[in-house]
Amino acid sequence: MRKILFYFCLCGLLLTINQTRANAKTALDIPVEVIEIREIGLSDRDESKTVIEILWRVDPLQKEKIESFNLFISAVYADGTVLNEKRTAVKNSVSVRVEIPSVKTVGNHPSASIKKISAKVSAVLSRQSKQTI
Repeated sequence: MRKILFYFCLCGLLLTINQTRANAKTALDIPVEVIEIREIGLSDRDESKTVIEILWRVDPLQKEKIESFNLFISAVYADGTVLNEKRTAVKNSVSVRVEIPSVKTVGNHPSASIKKISAKVSAVLSRQSKQTI
């Protein structure tokens, strides 16, 4: 009985390893220099949200290889609460505007406003090389 159980566990482990390799990323994330993060003001669509603009700089040599950008935005509120957002941007952009809640609410009561905003941007590069026909 133990041998059969051991055999099934070993088969499961091998299947897991093979599936992990099959689902591996085909792209490579490269950090990008963030130039500026600025608060634009309240959103026109929703006055409870603040519009944040994030500007970044890309190496001109890698610009052709970029598929898209990944953005990781973190807002710290006065009460210590942290809001983390993940967004994507198209390959030709060098800035993006994001709406985040202006005030952290608990229930229906506003509790704390934004104290600090930070952002990280990474470029998603393709590993596949272009083939000429």
